[in-house]
Amino acid sequence: EVDPCDFFFPETPAGDTTEMLFDVTNTGGAAMTWSMNLQEINPHAARGDFALQNTSGQPASGNQDTLPAGNSRTMQLVYTPTEDRSVTGKVRFAGNFGPSMTCTFAAGPAVAEADVAPSQLYWGGMSSGDCQTRSFVVANVGRAPLE
Repeated sequence: EVDPCDFFFPETPAGDTTEMLFDVTNTGGAAMTWSMNLQEINPHAARGDFALQNTSGQPASGNQDTLPAGNSRTMQLVYTPTEDRSVTGKVRFAGNFGPSMTCTFAAGPAVAEADVAPSQLYWGGMSSGDCQTRSFVVANVGRAPLE
C-alpha cells in the first residue's frame, strides 16, 4: 500500500525544492521485496527535476528494498524545477506483492490535460452507405478546466 498515492506539488519557483512524503506499507504476511522508479515524465526534459529518496536524502529510485510484514517506510518524491513549467509523471512500484502499481504526480501551474479512450477506433470492412457507431470518452486528467 502507498499512501498518499497521488501527488500535486504546489507551484515551486525554479531552483527551489519541495518534497512530498509518502508511506510504503507491507500489508501482507511475509517480507516484501520492492523497488520504485519514475516513469512517463512529461515533458521529458523535466526528468532531472525529480528524485525518489528515503527520508535521509539517499537515492531510492531503482534500488531494491525489503520491508518486513506489517511494517511501513516513509519515502519522498523531491521536486527541484529547473524552469517554470507544468509537469506530469508516474512513480511505479514493483516487487513480490503481485502486479506492479503506479501513482501519479503533477507539478507547476495547473493545466488541462485530455485523455481519450480508446486511443484508436476500428471500423472494419464497410461498404458505401453503411453506418456504424463507435464511442469514445474524453477525460480531463489535468488540474485545470478542459475547454
